[in-house]
Amino acid sequence: MSIISLSLPNELLEQLDTMLGEDRNANRSEVIRQAVRMYLTQLNELEKIDGNVIATITVLYEKAEQNKELFRLQHEFDDMITAYLHAHLSETECLKLWL
Repeated sequence: MSIISLSLPNELLEQLDTMLGEDRNANRSEVIRQAVRMYLTQLNELEKIDGNVIATITVLYEKAEQNKELFRLQHEFDDMITAYLHAHLSETECLKLWL
């Protein structure tokens, strides 16, 4: 097995160490190996896709919240969002779906 050097921002390393502290069966090296495996698997799967890819973003949120950020994002990416749906799921929850 090869040994490599890896640079991470301090905040990211702190988050990793916090998560590792909760899972005594993992270590930094194993987490990085798993992440690389997942990345390579996903990249290989993406390369197999032929044709157009369409994605959706689904957001659940509380009605009482001011969702200025969602509104801003919807307008910032209006060249990519071809349709959107807003639904009231309950008295307190909403769903927003962007296509």
